[in-house]
Amino acid sequence: MKNSLFLFLVTVVLISCGENKKKNQPEIKTVETVVEIHKPAELQAEFKDSLIGETYKNYNVLKSALVNSDVEKTQIAARHLEESLKRFEYSEALKQMAEKIASVSDLETQREVFQYLTEEMTKLVEGNLKSGNLYVQYCPMAFQGKGAYWLSNGKEIRNPYFGDRMLKCGEVKRVIE
Repeated sequence: MKNSLFLFLVTVVLISCGENKKKNQPEIKTVETVVEIHKPAELQAEFKDSLIGETYKNYNVLKSALVNSDVEKTQIAARHLEESLKRFEYSEALKQMAEKIASVSDLETQREVFQYLTEEMTKLVEGNLKSGNLYVQYCPMAFQGKGAYWLSNGKEIRNPYFGDRMLKCGEVKRVIE
């Protein structure tokens, strides 16, 4: 009888401890996240040279792919930019940067090259607008606080260096008219 009572008490204690563990465990909930695909603002500017206009449009698609942190679309957009750059002689360095972005599958490397590509694109579009504006935007936090620029169709900030991590980090530094 004592053994039966002892076994009964041990069983009750073990069951009680097991229930306590279940009660103290956190509840796991599944949360569905929706990834927003960011598209560039509509281009309001018109270029004097249609090839420069096409090149800028390809640059803008590339920038949007970086905003969306999409490595493959960034590569595709860089190839399109490279193709448009082959149609006229402007900068061999610009072509090489587009080629580099198209050839790497590391987002951070693509973003790093993009900052230099932007410098060259800015030189290309300055003085080549027939009408409208482009916006030179800047993120002071890019590349460990060194900062980096990009071109945009609109004033709204969509950061290609951080994507959704810091989508709206930046400011309009100047307007190209």
